[in-house]
Amino acid sequence: MKATFASVLAGLALVAAAPQYPGDGDELQRWIPTPEDYHPFRCRWEPREEYCGTRNFCRQHQGEQEHWMEHAGFQECIDAHEKRPWLPGPPIESRDTIQRCFNFLRADESMCGSSTWCAFADAPNKGRHEYVDSDECLWAHELPSLEAGQQ
Repeated sequence: MKATFASVLAGLALVAAAPQYPGDGDELQRWIPTPEDYHPFRCRWEPREEYCGTRNFCRQHQGEQEHWMEHAGFQECIDAHEKRPWLPGPPIESRDTIQRCFNFLRADESMCGSSTWCAFADAPNKGRHEYVDSDECLWAHELPSLEAGQQ
């Protein structure tokens, strides 16, 4: 009886320790932008999402380190995180639209739309932007379908 009970406990421990992925009833993780004090060496040797940001953390799931990471690969890691909604934006045609969008050197995604807001992350005078570059910003968003015709 003790051996059976011990084997049941061991089996439950294995199930509890198994990685959880979206679709397994697990909630998606919050996307963490690259921190201002990001340092690639720290992220490589101590790969924690709060040190690396989600995109850089997920990049650690490629190559020789995969055997000890929590996700099987880069795409699986990205897919385990919630994405920001894609906001369509107005065409930037007038100076007034540009001024409302880029008020006080901080772009407003709700005024600009996600495409323009993410592009602003590459501007040399971007001020305080949530993402280090447009690539990271786009990875953090749920991209629109081609049928939707959103910009």
